[in-house]
This record gives sequence, C-alpha cells and structure tokens, in this order.
Amino acid sequence: MDNLITVVLLLLIAYQFRSLYLSYKAPNILPEEISAIKKDTRGKMQVIDVRSSRKYQKSHIKGAKNIHLATISNHVEKLPKDKKIILVSTNGTQTGRLTMNLIKQGFDAVNLKGGHRAYLKHLKN
Repeated sequence: MDNLITVVLLLLIAYQFRSLYLSYKAPNILPEEISAIKKDTRGKMQVIDVRSSRKYQKSHIKGAKNIHLATISNHVEKLPKDKKIILVSTNGTQTGRLTMNLIKQGFDAVNLKGGHRAYLKHLKN
C-alpha cells in the first residue's frame, strides 16, 4: 500500500512539473505590449479572459471575452483562427498549457505574462 501511495504522489508531482514546464514554454507577451499589438494587428487579435465571471466583471482588459478556463474546451471551435489570441488568467500560469494546446490546434496564441495582476500593475505605472 505504501508503494502505491508513493507512486501516486510521484505521478502527481510529475504532472505538476509538466504543467509548470508548459507554462514557461508557452509564448508570452508582456502587459505593456498589449497596446502596441492592438495597434499593429488592427483588430486582428482577441483577448480571452479565462478567469471566473465574477473576477472578469470586477475588472478586465477592454475588449476581452470571458470564457472560463474550465469550459474553454467546449468553445474552441468558436475561437478565431484568423486572429492572434491573447490568453489572460489571474497570474499567467494557468494559461500556459492552454496556450500550447491552442498552438497545436493551429491557433496563433500567446499567454499574457503575469496575467491580469501584471496588467493592472502596468496600468498603475
């Protein structure tokens, strides 16, 4: 029984490291780059905020659509393949794996480094 518990714990740890690795491997943009991207892409980008609707309603990036992380797999077919997709979570780590999955499916996706918190901090500076 102890061996089974050890194996399960090791698998959970390995899964967490894989998630962190994918978060760091995903292409990122910095909060200060969002304005420049909006100008350069001339409407050819879509910000997707994967936080809860409560957090989204409290504060979000102008023009962002709210699709909760837990349900986004049900909405992938509705995401635009002709636009750059910027994924926003609370602190930027939850969307790393999602960014990589969307890229594998043919989307031009990037992760907002530091997430919504970093974006708010950028606005204050």
